[in-house]
Order: sequence, then structure tokens, then C-alpha cells
Amino acid sequence: MGGDVGTRPFHCQQFTIHQDRCAMKVGTDSLLLGSWVCTSEEQKILDIGSGSGLLALMMAQRTPFAEVVGVEIDEEAAEQARENVAASPWGDRVRIEIGAIQDRFLHYPDELFDLIVCNPPFFVQGNGVSSPKRARQTARHTIDLPHDTLLSIGRHLLADNGRFALILPNTMKTSFLACGARVGLYPQRLARVRPFAHKEPNRFVVELVVGKRPCLAEEIVIRETPQQYTVQYRALTADFYL
Repeated sequence: MGGDVGTRPFHCQQFTIHQDRCAMKVGTDSLLLGSWVCTSEEQKILDIGSGSGLLALMMAQRTPFAEVVGVEIDEEAAEQARENVAASPWGDRVRIEIGAIQDRFLHYPDELFDLIVCNPPFFVQGNGVSSPKRARQTARHTIDLPHDTLLSIGRHLLADNGRFALILPNTMKTSFLACGARVGLYPQRLARVRPFAHKEPNRFVVELVVGKRPCLAEEIVIRETPQQYTVQYRALTADFYL
């Protein structure tokens, strides 16, 4: 789970992700989130921590009319994401902004989104193995964007009936959902993700909405063997993998 493909370009059916200047590479987590989240007639979509632009482009492919905004704090990654967007079929309705989402929130407090997606930093500061490279450390740890801040910003940027979709380690589920409840965000859909059928879940994907409502729960199993994806995962990601 979450493994990357190094610095090689990652080819999807309708676009290519160049990633040699990005701290975090294409991995199963973003591909799963971008395939799993529900899309319909969204007009405005936000990708927080856009990295190489993968999730932003997945959202553009899945929504025929939406304006997609990706916000990325690392300048090199953002520039490469812009290049990936420009080379895609959706360069006219996807834009990548450089900066922290906290600053964008302060400057554009009235801009609301029908859908927000985010593959956020996984490790709480002080936990996990710190990377010597600042860009990768920022991408992997909640140093610059603590989860309570992320959820608060997401709550304020959601339009009426908007949804905030994320993927995180399953060990964080209880604390993360409790943090969401404190700002009025509750799960509408949630899937526990198992790397193999016989393994414990190590991720969860969730769609948060404003206000409590029944939550649809499910499970996703990624692989049959180390070399073979499950039928379930292949069907879920069929529009993207070559």
C-alpha cells in the first residue's frame, strides 16, 4: 500500500504524471482515493496538497464540467503539476496554485467547493521517521498542516451539501473522526482498506459532510498477491490504470 514508482513518469489512460521534482510520488493511496470518491455534477473541486497534480487530474477526468483547483505548498512540485496539467486534456479547467492552504483560505474566504479531496500528511509530528529532505518531510508529516487545521479549513470551504474526501492510516480513524466532529464534519461514506484479504486494514477512505447522517461502510482489498490486484480494486481504478 502506498508504494511509489520512483521518479519515472506514471502513465494513466488519459494523462501522464511526471514526478521527478515532486517529494511524494504516485502511489496506491491517491489512486484509490481519486477512484473511490463519488462524483456527479460538481462545479468546483479543490485538491489540498496537490503534489504532482494526480488527484486534480483524476477529478477533471471524472467530472465533465468542474473547475478544479490544486493548492501545493512546494514550489517545485507545483510547477511540475502545472506542466502535467498543461499536457493533459483539461488544461483549460484545472489550475495549480502555489502556497499554503491556510493562506489561500485567508485570502479567499468566500470561495466554496462542492468537493474537496486530500491525501494529507500521515504522521503526527514527532512520530514516524523524519526525512532529511524538507519537502518530503512536509509531505509526510503534519508539521505545516495539522489535522485539526485541515478539517477546520475544509469545513469552511465546503459549499452546501459539499463533501470532503480523504485517505489516512486506519490507526488514525478514531481520533481523526473525533476531530472532524468537533468542527461539524461527519462520515457519509467510509471504507476500511486491507492490503491483502488476510491482513488487517491499514488505511481508510472517507467522505465527510456537514451534519450527522447514516454512514455507508464498506471494505476494499487491494491485492490478491504481491504482483496481482484484486478484481475489486481493478474495477474501481479501471478508468485510470493502463
